[in-house]
Amino acid sequence: NKYIDEFLQYLKEYKDVSLNTYMAYKRDLEKLEDFFSDKVGVFPTQLTEKDINEYIIYSQSKNFASSSICRGIAAIKGFYGFLFRERYIEKNPIELVKSPKLDKKLPQILTIKEVEALLDSPNPKVSKGARDRAMLELIYATGMTVSQIIALNINDLNMELGFISCKDRKGGRVLPIGRLCYNALDHYIREHRNKLLVGNSDLLFVNCNGSSLSRQGFWKIIKSYGKRAGIEKDITPHTLRHSFAVHMLQNGADIKAVQDMLGHKDASSTEIYLGLSKANVREVYMRSHPRR
Repeated sequence: NKYIDEFLQYLKEYKDVSLNTYMAYKRDLEKLEDFFSDKVGVFPTQLTEKDINEYIIYSQSKNFASSSICRGIAAIKGFYGFLFRERYIEKNPIELVKSPKLDKKLPQILTIKEVEALLDSPNPKVSKGARDRAMLELIYATGMTVSQIIALNINDLNMELGFISCKDRKGGRVLPIGRLCYNALDHYIREHRNKLLVGNSDLLFVNCNGSSLSRQGFWKIIKSYGKRAGIEKDITPHTLRHSFAVHMLQNGADIKAVQDMLGHKDASSTEIYLGLSKANVREVYMRSHPRR
């Protein structure tokens, strides 16, 4: 559809959205187009608010997750906002349509003992193990995302001052690294990074072929070490990021500081961790109080 293609081109060239966002919007708009495929000539310029609501009700009847429905509505709103601004339509049919309320699911986190078991799983005496331990230590030390970790260059790291520069599409931030993370990075860089490199790459972390790591590759790495550590929880790279945030709050960190370290623009994205950080209050009380 020429309208979808033009909108996607706009997202890519002017909004500079990530590939994941681009593909998600593409899928959601193709689903919308498929739904109205029997109404020849209607999609997208002749759809009404009633039509859009019909599609949302259909999505809910298929038991799609609330998060998927909300993401789809966001894509449709962006699409029709674009059509309206470009004067392809005279009225925006989704302007007044409300998204369903999202059920806020608390993210799964690891206990401190589980984190220690996970971080101790890689063998630092071999190059792959030294690299993996450094990457896992870095996620837990800074709360960075996998995409940010695998994009790091060696020059982003200031070992002398103990800081690392984290860049993303919203800008960037400078994050401190603790002693154990520093030691893991120092060992990897001094003893093993050159053994994995092919050519003169500036990447801090590379795969066993000397090229850049993929998000899927990192996913498999952390899954394998979680299994090796005997952790039964379903661990993803984001699990360490969540655990970093909660453990920081549990140990007295200010929520604004955690928000800044995570790179959250909206405080509500960080506030979900407050409930988790307080969730262990009863457990700590029952374990520690002399008259429990």
